Amino acid sequence: MNLKIKNISLMILSAGYGKRLRPLTDTVPKPLIKIKNTTLLGNIINNTSFTEMIINIHYKSEIIKNYIRDKFPEKNIILSYEKKLLDTAGGVKNASKHISNDFALVLNSDVFWSKMNFKEILNSIQSLHKDTKCKLFLIESKNAYGIDKVNGDFSIKNGKLERYNYNFPKLYYSGAQIISLNFLKSYKKNIFSFNLIWDDLIKKNMLEGEIIKSKWYHVGDYKGLNIVKDLD
Repeated sequence: MNLKIKNISLMILSAGYGKRLRPLTDTVPKPLIKIKNTTLLGNIINNTSFTEMIINIHYKSEIIKNYIRDKFPEKNIILSYEKKLLDTAGGVKNASKHISNDFALVLNSDVFWSKMNFKEILNSIQSLHKDTKCKLFLIESKNAYGIDKVNGDFSIKNGKLERYNYNFPKLYYSGAQIISLNFLKSYKKNIFSFNLIWDDLIKKNMLEGEIIKSKWYHVGDYKGLNIVKDLD
């Protein structure tokens, strides 16, 4: 059975401190940094059509709460507060109690996602199989803006992912993945990174991946922020 968008919830990671964007993030949480006439978080909400959205929050959580209440009162958006940071996978596992579907599309909020990015991701969902444990969306270095790393994050070999191998093209993790929540909840830890899950699946040759062909803009620091602000 293939999955449809109605069977997948959207989870937006928005709990971090955004330290590389200080002093801007001393007063504004990173997801609410303004880009043109919107914010990083607003850009995601406005350009997706999921019926269930969950956002994890911690740093300056009240500001994000007020923003969601004022800007999106009609949306079905659930806020998952973390008293202490639970890291990426821990944050999603903690929020899973609010999620009614078995799968979630997890997005980092420090990316200025384009409509073409979303189109590619949503098209991929239509061909996703219910037995998928985790599928990452990757970016070729030539299409990645706001990030400049000597090594890639992953390589694709025979349709499955492994950690970066310099003999293969350099691929970055885009900050988008589809995760089986039942599989995620099989981990007993409460505070842990998705890197643990990815490495476990790589060992079993079960980590799926797909390359996004459209341009991608990371806003993790001032270099990335300035690139996005200069876009037409």
